[in-house]
Amino acid sequence: MVRVSERLLILVQSVVLLLRGSEVGKSPTPGHLIDVEPPVERRKSKPAQPALSVVPPKEQAKRLVAWLQGDVSGSSVVSAEVFSGRMLARDVERQHRELCAEMGWKPQPWRLVGRELSLLISGGTKRWVWIVDPASGEKHRLRVYNIPAPTPRTIQISRETPAAAVEPTPRRMTAWRKAA
Repeated sequence: MVRVSERLLILVQSVVLLLRGSEVGKSPTPGHLIDVEPPVERRKSKPAQPALSVVPPKEQAKRLVAWLQGDVSGSSVVSAEVFSGRMLARDVERQHRELCAEMGWKPQPWRLVGRELSLLISGGTKRWVWIVDPASGEKHRLRVYNIPAPTPRTIQISRETPAAAVEPTPRRMTAWRKAA
């Protein structure tokens, strides 16, 4: 590679000397040499990616629990999967990465989100389970999170007037007594 670049340098210098009017066949004097830098390799620039919003770990943990429980509001993904009960930490971490990618968030380090998730779910106590590998018979102690079951959200729709609107006020006290 060095010989090729030296030959290329000599060829470029010869062409420049010819263009300046030097005699052909005469070796160039040191004053006539041109400083030619070797070509610089340029890195290919990556396409610009949209800026990810930064959400604190506590908010990411809260949203992760809601997302695992099947609440996909604010997300374009419609998920029929609802996770509750014990989940391995590696599975929860993978779900966290998917949530952040879906919501356009910069994922916070898992140790920070995991700490907030543990405080949110179990008050900060860590849960572990022993799992036996069926092939080798080895025991492995793995971290788990106990994801609570989703609470049912019931909305009462009534065609009648709500009770709060019927409560008597001082102005309507007399009308209230007459109706009763």
